[in-house]
Amino acid sequence: TDANVSMMVYGENGKHSDEVKLKTKDNNFQSGGQDDFKIEMDSLGKLHKLRVWHDNTGLGPGWHLQKVVLTHIESKAEYVFPAAKDGGDGGRWLSKRDDDKEIIRELPATGKVIHTPAAVLTYHVHTITGTKSGAGTDAKVFVIVYGSLGDTGVRQLKDSSTYRDKFEKGHTDKFTLEAVDLGELTHIRIYHDNSGLGPSWFLDSVEVFAEG
Repeated sequence: TDANVSMMVYGENGKHSDEVKLKTKDNNFQSGGQDDFKIEMDSLGKLHKLRVWHDNTGLGPGWHLQKVVLTHIESKAEYVFPAAKDGGDGGRWLSKRDDDKEIIRELPATGKVIHTPAAVLTYHVHTITGTKSGAGTDAKVFVIVYGSLGDTGVRQLKDSSTYRDKFEKGHTDKFTLEAVDLGELTHIRIYHDNSGLGPSWFLDSVEVFAEG
């Protein structure tokens, strides 16, 4: 990929690192390549998951990622974060043209200290727009889902399975997003970017639940 790549690491009790930007030179992240970085972060205890994404910039932003490996320099403790949903070596696209057209992935931690890697779940997010006059919005809408084991990070609600013209008056729009198991869901943050001809939005309610 030619895009700028970032990641965030989650440990015990939902603790997480700051955003780590990985793009350091023009030829990073080329096909078949391995890129090594030295990063610093606060202690997170036993690692739970890693979130990796890019900003979709450059001439060739699509990226097929196989895995991320984190090794503690002093203790040599190693965590492997496979990108494939089945935990194998098949990898996964972060691309707006391939797979599910997402450019953000959550990868569960594996390694000697991880007895059972966390599952990658599909979460359903249903937004119910109110029925007041002018209730709908043309803006881009974003959500963060929080649970006892972490959060999803910022996700744009892009493709409604119920309406092509989403967030209109009286509509229930249904979206899905993938994330490593968040544990017990606690709350969400939902907002928009105030763009479009009619950005104001009268939101009635939001339903969030894990598939299965």
